[in-house]
Amino acid sequence: MWGVRNPGVLLALLLLPALGEGFSLDARRSRLFRGPPESQFGYRVLQRGGDGDKWLLVGAPWDGDGQGDIYKCDVGPQNSSCAKANLGAAVPWLRSSTGHLGMTLVESKDGGFVECGTSTFSSGRCVRLDEELQPVGTIAPTAQRCSTYMDIVLVLDGSNSIYPWEEVQAFLGNILARFFIGPGQTQVGVLQYGEQLVQEWALGQHPTTQSLLEAARNLTRQEGRETRTAMAIREACTQSFSPARGGRPGAARLLLVVTDGESHDGDELPAALAECDRHNVTRYAIAVLGHYLRRQQDPEDFIREIKSIASDPDEKYFFNVTDEAALNDIVDALGDRIFSLEGYSVSSLQLPGGQRLLVAGAPRFQHKGKVVLFQLDPTGAVTVAQALMGDQIGSYFGSEVLALDLEGDGDSELLLVAAPTYLGGQSREMGRVYVYRDRLSPAGSLHPEPSPQDSRFGSALGAVPNLSQDGLAGAVVGAPLEDEHRGALYVSRWIIRVSAGVSVEPAAVSVTRRNCRRGGSGAVCLRARICFRGQSRARRGPGDVDVDLRYNVSLEERIPGSRAAFDSGGRRLLQRRTELRLGGQSCARVPFHVLDTSDYLRPLSLSLTWALDAAASAVLDEASPTSVRKLVCTGRVLGDCGNDDECVADLVLKATTDIMGSRQSPHIVRKGRRRMLVDVELENRGENAYNASLWLHLPGNLHFSSLVLQDPSSVKLECSALGGHRRRCSVGYPVFRSQAKVSFTLELEFSCSVLLDRAEVTLRATSDSTEATAEDNAVKLSVPIRYEANLFLSSDTNLHRYELPPPGTFIASSSPEFSTTVKNVTLHMALPALSVTRVLAENASCRLSPPDGGTPRALPVPPEALRHSERLDCSRSRCRELRCALARLERGGAASVELERSLRGAALGSVKFRSLRIVSSVCLGLGGELLVLEEGAQCRELGFFSHPKPSREEEEEEEDEEH
Repeated sequence: MWGVRNPGVLLALLLLPALGEGFSLDARRSRLFRGPPESQFGYRVLQRGGDGDKWLLVGAPWDGDGQGDIYKCDVGPQNSSCAKANLGAAVPWLRSSTGHLGMTLVESKDGGFVECGTSTFSSGRCVRLDEELQPVGTIAPTAQRCSTYMDIVLVLDGSNSIYPWEEVQAFLGNILARFFIGPGQTQVGVLQYGEQLVQEWALGQHPTTQSLLEAARNLTRQEGRETRTAMAIREACTQSFSPARGGRPGAARLLLVVTDGESHDGDELPAALAECDRHNVTRYAIAVLGHYLRRQQDPEDFIREIKSIASDPDEKYFFNVTDEAALNDIVDALGDRIFSLEGYSVSSLQLPGGQRLLVAGAPRFQHKGKVVLFQLDPTGAVTVAQALMGDQIGSYFGSEVLALDLEGDGDSELLLVAAPTYLGGQSREMGRVYVYRDRLSPAGSLHPEPSPQDSRFGSALGAVPNLSQDGLAGAVVGAPLEDEHRGALYVSRWIIRVSAGVSVEPAAVSVTRRNCRRGGSGAVCLRARICFRGQSRARRGPGDVDVDLRYNVSLEERIPGSRAAFDSGGRRLLQRRTELRLGGQSCARVPFHVLDTSDYLRPLSLSLTWALDAAASAVLDEASPTSVRKLVCTGRVLGDCGNDDECVADLVLKATTDIMGSRQSPHIVRKGRRRMLVDVELENRGENAYNASLWLHLPGNLHFSSLVLQDPSSVKLECSALGGHRRRCSVGYPVFRSQAKVSFTLELEFSCSVLLDRAEVTLRATSDSTEATAEDNAVKLSVPIRYEANLFLSSDTNLHRYELPPPGTFIASSSPEFSTTVKNVTLHMALPALSVTRVLAENASCRLSPPDGGTPRALPVPPEALRHSERLDCSRSRCRELRCALARLERGGAASVELERSLRGAALGSVKFRSLRIVSSVCLGLGGELLVLEEGAQCRELGFFSHPKPSREEEEEEEDEEH
């Protein structure tokens, strides 16, 4: 919602959800009537006219420090002024008073109107005025009765079962305090009964509230063993309302019966109630259930009897309470029902079919308010046809009602019900007007703009025939407190619907054909045809009416850069106007062009928005759309794919790899050979393939390295990563033409961290065109592989030579200890001759066998093993074994095992050679099936010599050779 603010008055567009008639309140083409500050200008509104002129009478009850006045406002010129009537100067009794003249404003039968000041004297005073705003008479306050002009008789059960009596006294005092006691208003009498009747006091005997309350405090219970309710009711209806007991002719007669048990003279009740009806006595009945509940008796028959005493309907005139103390809980509800002010506002309407109803508002009913619709049948009987309930406490629902005949056919299409003190945001009295249509079903509500303020919107409702000079009825709504108490009038406007359609020729942007030139470049030219159609939402709306329409046409782009523009000025936004006749159609052509047609996937968006001109005599239906979006696809055109207008492509995909292997002889991935090449060829042997794509899926042990086109100038190929080892390559986007071919090489690299037993590459070709043969659109390459472990075994010793002493001097003790270190292995060592004194393992765990048993020792060497050879190894002598399990080796990591050994025993004394070479051996071992060792690298000899590790420079040279 939105509004237009001007000094002295605020007019806002109101919400009418699901309203079936073409009726709304307008702010864009509104008549602005300014009132003085704090005057509550707009409290009442009445339309008048004569000699072709149209004008409004507007009440301002707080004008002139509360004296009040009315204003005459010409509705012809825009923003015309209002003339003050200055009734205080013409009517002497209005001078120096605070009568709030202008709170009531109605037409009179003689062609004039009646203006009232409701606060003048006790019941207000009215002035009859002619069309020239001159007073012609006064309606005296003594001729009017207050709505509280009532005679009320309370009939109290004083039998023994009523207990405690103090609770009945408290209830009596509380309900009496709510009555308007005084001359010309309410007077109360009390009758108490049991077995006998006692008139405690008659009507008018206590003329003030204070006197009544004092009498209630001193009221004692009469007691009695019987409850003769029928006798008491007959006495009250025939005697207590009589002039002899203070009854007043013309006063409303109310009987209030309070009892706690079934009557002992129940058979006389029908006759007693008939007397009440004959004397026009309205009956309220209260059933006190305490006596039944204390004795755990069923009160169903008792409740049925008390309901028969109450007037219809029961929901208004019947009460029941659990005990005597609960009587005080219904005081407020009972008071509201008695003084619900039914008839506060009245109207009448005729439904389709001729049924006529009288509408009466009761804004204080149950604190929420109520509207009752009465039907008068041919016999003169009045029945309640329907009731409409308010939904917020204190909203004064029903304070104003207005039936609207929008189409001038005698039937009322809408009923407006005001709730001017309806609380909105921040607990402000914003006000609300409820809308009912057809058979008086709810059709939404009207309310002012959402900014919280005390508006009291709906304080006045008025029908204004032909206000817009279109021959149709409208309405105005007054909001006297709006705009800092300056007041505001809301004026209705007709609702129309405007629908629009957009078509484009040709229907698609060709990616292969350019049909025009723009800006010196080839382009695709198109034409948009835009058509508007307008109609009134009402069955009989304004005819032969033209409305001015503003509309915008835009070429929307979601990314920076422009690929399309309108021919006029090369812009992407056009703003235009058109004149639209209701019931007719208005069309226009808008040419535009597309320069870049390569974006096949993203359609071009052509958007149209429209709105009525600010000076239009109607408003757009808020429930109908005001924008249309047309998507223009970029793709093929008729003839691109033959006469059948269907593109049938035939994509053929081929792929080979440079590595070979089988299950028996898998391909070995080793240092210097860690790459895989895949040669791919994709050919289109059919018609054009639009949005052709090549999908590549790799396993976790392969990484994409590069793609090299064999003929870069043939077909454009663009690839993007999709995640999860997948890639998508667009082929010749947007169209991979018929008979085109593209060849390229994929370079893939094996992972060093993910080891799988196969290298699998999956390729698949797709397009948006129909595929002739899908079998040759995919290729899967799979090669069994193993990985060569890049392990290097190195060793070092701290003693390369040991000389034995001369014969005869050899000491059978141990020789000097020497150590051998072996690195980067998973190993099994065979150790002859020498004893092992200590094993130091880093990143490994080792076990020696046979074990030493706590003392280092060498296995005995047979003498014959030392006489025939200069070499001593495990083939000539028994050996000890050392097995080491290495921990996980990361890339570049190392593990080492250090052995400290010594020569022991005299067996070496029998050596016949000048030197003896003692050789141990170490062998690598690998678990699993994926890893293999380089041939010749599994075993190595150990002795008084070293096998150094390659230098870092040598390793880098090898890596460079690999790349």
